[in-house]
Amino acid sequence: MRRLWLSALPISLFLLAAPSHAALNFNFNNPTGDLGTNHAYVTSGVTITAYGFLNSGTTADLFGRNDGANEAGLGMLVDAGSDHEIDISHYIALDLSNITNGSQVTIAFGSLVGQTGEGFNFYEKNGLASAGGISTYGSAIASNQIAGSYTFTKTSSITAIAIQAANADGSHPLANILISTLTATPEPGFYGVLGLGLVTLVLFSRRRGSRARSI
Repeated sequence: MRRLWLSALPISLFLLAAPSHAALNFNFNNPTGDLGTNHAYVTSGVTITAYGFLNSGTTADLFGRNDGANEAGLGMLVDAGSDHEIDISHYIALDLSNITNGSQVTIAFGSLVGQTGEGFNFYEKNGLASAGGISTYGSAIASNQIAGSYTFTKTSSITAIAIQAANADGSHPLANILISTLTATPEPGFYGVLGLGLVTLVLFSRRRGSRARSI
């Protein structure tokens, strides 16, 4: 029995050490141009699908930009400022159903540097990202935020999020932003459970093999 545990131990230790290499990084600056009303982004086999909407729930085309460090990311084809960004009358919904629960998720925004009055509203819900209407998200979890990024913990009750520009200081009715990147880092506990499961599987398989040989 001791030999079985020792042979399975490296698997568990490897998985416990894995989180530093397991972050999923989604970059929204590619592809560029008109992306239609929805677009899927894939990293390491994991898919996040983005959907574009007017606040009313009417679908609207997304637009990808890659015009420099602060002007790269995902926006809207039509916006109030003609910059192909997310304004206060549109929002972008992201389907996070494929992101592991417990992950720390950080969203970075573009087109905010040097524009102190512009910000964002952040919404979350347990429902379909493809179901339109900002009212389906309820109240904003974070409103009128003036920051370059936002971090939250993905849970089973968060399957979709929505990002909308905000006139944070009341003097920017044409406020607009971009969604630049999304990074999801699974919590260490997830890998510990996975490692324990593999250890158990190894022990069970070897025990069955030993019994089969003794018959």
